[in-house]
Amino acid sequence: MAETSPLHPTQAMIDTLSKTLVDTTAPQRYLVEAEDQRVARLLHEGFEDTTQAQKEHTQDNLNRSREMIRDLLLGTPYESYVDDALNTQSKDSILPPILRDAYHRTEASLEEAISFPRWMANYATDDQLINVWQWHDAYLRHRNDDPQFKERLKDIKDGYQKGIEAAVAAGELDPSVQMTPERLDRILIEYGSPFSPILAQSNGYTNQKDDIVQIREDASDFVIYHEMTHLQGAGLWSMFEEGLADSIATLAYNHSHPTEEHVNPADSIYRPQMQALASVQRLTEGRMSLRLASAIRTGPDQTANMIDFVEQADQAIGLPALLTTVVAANKDMQHALSTHSSDIAKRFTQQRLQENLALLETLLLDDGGHNRREDLHTLKERILALDEDTTFSVNAINNASTIIIAASQASQPNTAS
Repeated sequence: MAETSPLHPTQAMIDTLSKTLVDTTAPQRYLVEAEDQRVARLLHEGFEDTTQAQKEHTQDNLNRSREMIRDLLLGTPYESYVDDALNTQSKDSILPPILRDAYHRTEASLEEAISFPRWMANYATDDQLINVWQWHDAYLRHRNDDPQFKERLKDIKDGYQKGIEAAVAAGELDPSVQMTPERLDRILIEYGSPFSPILAQSNGYTNQKDDIVQIREDASDFVIYHEMTHLQGAGLWSMFEEGLADSIATLAYNHSHPTEEHVNPADSIYRPQMQALASVQRLTEGRMSLRLASAIRTGPDQTANMIDFVEQADQAIGLPALLTTVVAANKDMQHALSTHSSDIAKRFTQQRLQENLALLETLLLDDGGHNRREDLHTLKERILALDEDTTFSVNAINNASTIIIAASQASQPNTAS
């Protein structure tokens, strides 16, 4: 999944610590294998040429890095992801042999398997840990400075701009989604740290503040299209934003690639959000189109964009349907977060949101897809007539009832003196 977010605190710490450690340790040297261009060996030459203050500063950063790993990686799903990203059990690991061998010697002495982050935090010597951070920076510099990677990014930016322009020309997207060539040039796209907690759960992420896109090693060109789409504006709340970004990225990608390379929206990992957006389009009888939604999300404030999206949708629906559904979804999210991880809570909330919207479609739309909002009495009867073996949950029915009650109250004349 790709989340739009400021630089994750853990990622910021990783970036700062690794750069600081590399900059403050006596000379960093590494050799590069000719065959695969991976860092093969690192030689740390100690602190002989450093001042006492530099030694203390380096030691402090080493201790901070150990605490960071313990607090933010160990015991989390990210811990196993790091091992997967580093491919620690394979000779094809991205780790240089000198580090991989030291790690495996520790496993052998313990007679048990441990993760590489656990080795870094609890078993690596100071010199070994410095070598890890030296390798970390050298590896990322090498990957990001690769001429083939730079050429790939140029092609992606060119294709993205042409695809967006074609979608705007076809009337599918609002002109406000277009980026100037200067803006595109400013966007930094780079491989992210193999220790990144965000990249543990998504193929890429966007730092909107600094116009940075970071990706995993195996991220496709389409993933980069998706992440660049997050830079068009502040977006909507997460329950709609990822599906909307994927819809826009799909148009841009397919307009700039031959038919045989097109991506299929049905295969999107954000299909549930795309289905929720499709429900909103049907409930508004097409007025909340992808073009209109693409314009709304380009605003500079995410909450203001979401309010605008909800208000325009409910104005078209004629009832506070989306507002009530979004409020219910937020309550579901808060409740789920009290007992589940963020990922599970988001999936649960998305499922509830879809269910609520699907029930509203059943209640509000006739067989021809036209909105029957005018007859509130009939809507109440439809809710009461739902069979006990309905596919809709009590939560969805209660949500629909709340909408109808709110609409009924809004339709009553004001009798206040």
